[in-house]
Amino acid sequence: MHGPKIELLIPYNLFRGMSLAYVKGAEYETEDGVYWTEPERLKGAYDKSIPLPYYKRMFGNLLYLIGKISGKYAQKATYKK
Repeated sequence: MHGPKIELLIPYNLFRGMSLAYVKGAEYETEDGVYWTEPERLKGAYDKSIPLPYYKRMFGNLLYLIGKISGKYAQKATYKK
């Protein structure tokens, strides 16, 4: 297995960070929030079984932080229950 390209790390980690606004127990809980906050996705910049070079891990974690911050200020998707 080879590590993903930078272009794949961008949406993966942005979605991972932004989904924290939709976790279980939040006002607008979604399946995405539950999926992206599972323990195996929360801790790494990509899947654990795929090796990542150090610089890609750093880049992925930086994007995660950007997504986490922007998720707080983004307009929330609302659905009627």
